[in-house]
Amino acid sequence: MPQNNGIRRNAVYLIESIRIKVQDACGPTVSCTDIMNLATREAVMHFEVPGYEVPLGLLDSRAPAPRENVEQLPGPDFNATQLIESFQSRGFDITDVVALSGAHTIGRSSCGSFKNRFGENADFVRWLQGTCARNPNHLQDLDVTTPEKFDNVYYNNLKEGKGVLNSDMALTHDASTSWLVDGFAQDQGWFFSQFGTSMRKMAHLPSEFGNNGEIRKYSCFWANLHGPKGPTADLAASA
Repeated sequence: MPQNNGIRRNAVYLIESIRIKVQDACGPTVSCTDIMNLATREAVMHFEVPGYEVPLGLLDSRAPAPRENVEQLPGPDFNATQLIESFQSRGFDITDVVALSGAHTIGRSSCGSFKNRFGENADFVRWLQGTCARNPNHLQDLDVTTPEKFDNVYYNNLKEGKGVLNSDMALTHDASTSWLVDGFAQDQGWFFSQFGTSMRKMAHLPSEFGNNGEIRKYSCFWANLHGPKGPTADLAASA
């Protein structure tokens, strides 16, 4: 689905490699969901972001997320009002919206996510369009300045009109969010602290399926009902 196009395959396979090591040592006792949440925390803490509590004992789904749920995720062309409403429906406030958007400091996006990009910085928009014209399969770093470093430069990029997504730039166009962009751009410590607080909220989002889940014991790529040779077994084995 388009919402998943920016996911790096090597990150997905990393989670699976951790599952294999854990199950070799302990059996099927830790879910892929727990592994992903813990790995996410360790990744951001590597860049000196404060640690945050991660609830353990979460289960994996028995089926893919319903299409309508995936389509409710914030879109790359959302304006500030749409972003705020989407996050608030899940219990996040405006500060959370802007802080969690800062995760784009290390993310990538497919060309289709910014094909409708417009904005004040015409040279930057033309550069994006030219990059994708040369390679339609290009995955664009969302932080065009320090893409391999978790920092607050993403917000400085927004102030210069160099946000890759329309939804990134939307944060600078609304008074309720633009002051937070300015604040995080000026104070990396504040951004790091708030990011940890907001990620704690994210980690504690309630499960869609409650206790009707499982610990995936064959692969993080498919539910247990598919057995040891699931629908993507060949793909996983070749990674």
